[in-house]
Amino acid sequence: MQAKKLAAVAAAVLTMSMALAGRGVRDNSANEKDDGSLMQVEVFDGLANYQGIQKGWFAKMVKDTSSTPS
Repeated sequence: MQAKKLAAVAAAVLTMSMALAGRGVRDNSANEKDDGSLMQVEVFDGLANYQGIQKGWFAKMVKDTSSTPS
């Protein structure tokens, strides 16, 4: 009987600790206002054949997409 109570308490404690562990720390950086300035985005790809600042149509597309208001 004592072992069943101990197992039930252990299961309850384990369940509560797992539930609380999933909450984590909330990050409010997504709520900050956009100042409209350009930012540098670095993309790392093991299969890419180019490294460095993007130029041409892709850079223009990313710049135009990032400057459109949402």
